[in-house]
Formats: sequence, C-alpha cells, structure tokens
Amino acid sequence: MVQLNETLSLRQAQKRVLEDPAAKASVLLIVLLDGFGGTEFFDWETRTMREEAHALWQADIPATNWDKIGAVLTVLTTDLFCKDLPAFINVCNSLAGGGADFQSYDPATVEEMALAIGETSLLNPLPPFAYEILTYMNAELSEEGFHRPPRILAPFVKGLQAPEQVEEVIAMDALDVKAFWDGQGEKAAAVDQAVKESLTEIIQQLARTPLQNAKVGSAGELRERLRQSLKSSPSEGSRAGTPS
Repeated sequence: MVQLNETLSLRQAQKRVLEDPAAKASVLLIVLLDGFGGTEFFDWETRTMREEAHALWQADIPATNWDKIGAVLTVLTTDLFCKDLPAFINVCNSLAGGGADFQSYDPATVEEMALAIGETSLLNPLPPFAYEILTYMNAELSEEGFHRPPRILAPFVKGLQAPEQVEEVIAMDALDVKAFWDGQGEKAAAVDQAVKESLTEIIQQLARTPLQNAKVGSAGELRERLRQSLKSSPSEGSRAGTPS
C-alpha cells in the first residue's frame, strides 16, 4: 500500500510538470521516458502518445508542451532539424514556447535559434546544418541588426559584414564606432545569457522532478552534460553544423 501511494504521489508530481507551460522540452522528455519505461513511444502515433499519457498521468498537457515534445522527438529521431528549413524554424519556435505553426510563416528569432541549438545539442549530437538553414541564420542575424553574433551561433555565421566594412558604411568618428561595437557586444551577450539561463532552468527543473529511475532516459547523463556546458562558454555546447 505504501508503494502504491508513493507511485501515485510521483505520478501527481510528474503530472504537474507535464501540465506546466514553463516546463522545458528536455524535462518533458525525461518524464515521458520515466513513465513509459523506455523509448518505445518514439515510434507511436501522436494520438496514441496523447492517449497513453492521459491514461498514465490523467494530465491535461497544453498544446505548447506537446509541440515541445514533438520538437525534441523530431531532433532525436530524424535529421530534419538540421536539413529542412521549415522543420528547423518550427523546432526553434516550439522549444522557445511559441508553438509550431504549420499554417503561416513565423520566423525563428536569433534568440530562439540560440536557445534551440543550445538545448538540442545536449540531447543529441547534431549533424551539419544544410546550406539553406545556414543562410537563414545569417539572414536573420542581419535582419535583427547583429554584426557580432552570439557565441553559440558564431560557428555557423559566414556572411556578416566584417567590422571594417560596417565602420566604413556608418562613417562614424572613433567614439561612435566604439559605442557601436560595445552595443553589438551587449546584444550578443544578452542572447548568450538567455542560453545560459535556459540551461540552468533545465537543471533546476530536473532537480525538482521526481523519477522512478533517475537514470531512465539518461537523466543523469543529461544533468552532467548540462553542468559541463554551463562551465564552458555557450558556444562550446555545440560545435556541430559547420558547412559540409
């Protein structure tokens, strides 16, 4: 009877995680791995997964969380995140909590791309990004006024203007040029900080989430990879995706 009560209590705690719109995709994945006892659900139809999740947890999982789960499963079971631009954009949007929109164009921002690459590279080694995706990254950085990229995106950036080209275009005096590049550093640092805070939040959420087996779904390994990533610079969390 005690064991049954403990299981019910654990399921209730996991239900709260699954229903929390602020839950990170990695944490949602770990909960499903723990509850379902392995990766068999990777091959389930979406409807089956929803039915089984409701049967096990009685959880009313919000659509944004299902989008996060779908995004991480896309990364883990296919190469679409790195090879298909619409999939890349939808994964970025979903992991940032904005949901996937297959009916209209919702561009992935620089911060959303950085957050997605930061989290997905911890879940699975990423293959090289397709040229179309690399071109998109460069275009979005330019569109948002980044002449100095966030560190996690720096390995993928080839088309931004060189500093001397920018200074020639803006034709400012020395003090204005210094202020401009200081501002660029602050823009990039803000995205790097957002990535660090996101990875820290994943660790904190994992620490608060009860599991029947702390190693199910490589939860222990994920925690360690996150800790190691936070010890290094944000860009060192991912070195994959350089042009082939």
